Amino acid sequence: MGCRRPFQDIWQSRMNGVTFDAGGLIAIEKGRYEVAALAQSVLAHGDWIAIPALALAQVWRNGAKQVRLARFLALRGVEVVHFTDESAKRVGELCGVANVSDVVDVSVVWCARKYRHKAVVTSDPIDIARIDQTLRLIVV
Repeated sequence: MGCRRPFQDIWQSRMNGVTFDAGGLIAIEKGRYEVAALAQSVLAHGDWIAIPALALAQVWRNGAKQVRLARFLALRGVEVVHFTDESAKRVGELCGVANVSDVVDVSVVWCARKYRHKAVVTSDPIDIARIDQTLRLIVV
């Protein structure tokens, strides 16, 4: 009987960083040890974690009650990626090319592409893969 590989073992090669979608943030908020260990491994390698502002908006409800998430966001190497009018246009264009309407999912893909992250922490692999099949998906 084999044992399950921890998420941090997935982080075998330096990828410049990883992008979290809303599902990844929810896993952090729920205290999923494997996801926290993955994040710790990424940061320990000197890589960084990008969180599209729209993905954060999808999960943020009350900072006083979301202590784990607030602490995660405060870690050195975790960055919320804000959108300008230009980046919003690029996300809209990518929606058109991919023929999807979910701007949050598309913003995750845009962010991963922009920062050359080859991995996305997601609970929604089908929708992310529909937009970009080249990204490595770490399903939580």
